[in-house]
Amino acid sequence: WTVHAVDTAAQGLAMLRSAVPAPARARLVTVEARLEQYELPPCDLVWSGWSLPYCPAAEWPALVQRIGAALRPGGRFAGDVFGPRHAWAAEFEVTTLDEAVLRQQLRDAGLTIEAFDVEDGWRPSGGAMTRWHAYGVIARAAS
Repeated sequence: WTVHAVDTAAQGLAMLRSAVPAPARARLVTVEARLEQYELPPCDLVWSGWSLPYCPAAEWPALVQRIGAALRPGGRFAGDVFGPRHAWAAEFEVTTLDEAVLRQQLRDAGLTIEAFDVEDGWRPSGGAMTRWHAYGVIARAAS
């Protein structure tokens, strides 16, 4: 596989490049950008763990559509999204989505949900117990 790693932090991308074994480096493309501003290439997998909530709400629907359009037939999207009861929704500028809205947006992007986990409770985060409301999603593009 060729991996496109997209991040706004140049330091994080540099750390990633240094951790990749030399024989695999030619298959790693690092891009310093916001995911919602990056033109996704045709791909088999889009994975985004815990960065999606930081996509501005106004740009979220278009990002979901671009993810669906970038996936090759049978390709998959896997990602984590905050729900509206997440503690950080009030503290930070994060995008939160109602479960029904997220499910509909994935369908509208041409994706079939294969797994949709809901976490709704408390967990340690940042040295404190935090109200956690999030969705872990795996969705597949039509074959």
